[in-house]
Amino acid sequence: MVTIGTPSDATPVVGNSACAQATTPETLCGGVMFYNSKLPTSAGGPFILNSNAATMKLASFDVAAGDPNHIYQDIVIFQDRTVTESVTLNGSTSFTVVEGIVYVPAAQIKLNGNGGTLIVDQVIANTYDIKGNGGTIKVLRGKGVDAIIVAAAADEVPQPLIDQLAPGGRLVMPVGRFFQELILVEKSLDGKIRRKNLGGVAFVPMTGEARQ
Repeated sequence: MVTIGTPSDATPVVGNSACAQATTPETLCGGVMFYNSKLPTSAGGPFILNSNAATMKLASFDVAAGDPNHIYQDIVIFQDRTVTESVTLNGSTSFTVVEGIVYVPAAQIKLNGNGGTLIVDQVIANTYDIKGNGGTIKVLRGKGVDAIIVAAAADEVPQPLIDQLAPGGRLVMPVGRFFQELILVEKSLDGKIRRKNLGGVAFVPMTGEARQ
């Protein structure tokens, strides 16, 4: 799936195109989304992007509200939950910019610097394998998430989850140990945070460092 900012961006001339000269995720234009899934007669395979000593710039999918594909807004790589093959991004002695959300919920994301510079935005995955390999990896998190639902109770709402909310975004999760309450967190367009107690609930506890 591809979206284009302007007709001229479809075939940009590096010398006069701001999109082609972009060096940060937020200055990219248009957008593309890679969708990795499986078919009834064909299993999903591994997903690998190599820039191979060249410059690779990927802007996230950008469509108008009301469009059926708006559910994929701000996503640049989407892998279906039924696919457990890894997704690999390699810098490969080059400059690579990936704007938007890399969504790999059931698999591993591999980020390799490989002697180049790899700049990514938000990454959601089951496990992570991050290697500099003589290069530089930067995670900028320029895009926010519109909605987060957590189905395990923690002592407090983790601040990293609140930080991931986009302006206008909402988060719902249970909070508490013995007596739990369902908490709604809303981030206004100007970044202010509002919390609301939706009542008592009973969920399994969150485990590991996330609980803290």
